[in-house]
Amino acid sequence: MWVIELCPSFEQRFARESANIPSDAVGIYRYVRENGEVVYIGRGNIRKRLAAPERSDWDFDVIEYSIVEDPDQQLRWETYWIDKFQEVNAKLPFYNRVAGQRVDESPDA
Repeated sequence: MWVIELCPSFEQRFARESANIPSDAVGIYRYVRENGEVVYIGRGNIRKRLAAPERSDWDFDVIEYSIVEDPDQQLRWETYWIDKFQEVNAKLPFYNRVAGQRVDESPDA
């Protein structure tokens, strides 16, 4: 038997103002401008984070997300996508102040 782990890749996509994002949806998400520029990558309760008052004046048009229930996996995949963004762009997304939290993936951890 073969097992393959698929990387969550922001398969859900909604306009910023959409009411279709479930209130209990948790996982990883990214905010994207109309021109395709990713300006933030995060994790947690997707709708609550979107409604955070400190984000009300952030400039983006679309939220893309993947459901990831486990908090440890949210951290893992958030860090993965921030790292990938940095590899390509040599900087963090515009609104990210830190590069996520480092995850020790060694088997002895």
